[in-house]
Amino acid sequence: MHIYNNLHLSIHALERAQERGFKKEVVEFLIFFGEFVLCGSDCIEVFITKKSLRSLLNSKRTSQKIKSFIKKNFDKLSRKRVVVGEGVIVTCFNKRGKQ
Repeated sequence: MHIYNNLHLSIHALERAQERGFKKEVVEFLIFFGEFVLCGSDCIEVFITKKSLRSLLNSKRTSQKIKSFIKKNFDKLSRKRVVVGEGVIVTCFNKRGKQ
């Protein structure tokens, strides 16, 4: 297991993150701001929609640093997915198709 800025990643997740162009900032953003849905019996898929990103951009509570990050990575963020199981990120992938 590897620690990625206080996030625990399995070896598989670390390999997939590197293969698929996941930067640590993107993973952190998804964990902090993302939506969570149950996938399987013991895992959670974390993602963020374009609607949620727009909402963060329009919110007065969102810092300029976060808004700048969203603007720079808007399309990328809405395609990224992280799967978490038992407190460990088990894999990362890019969603294909219409968002």
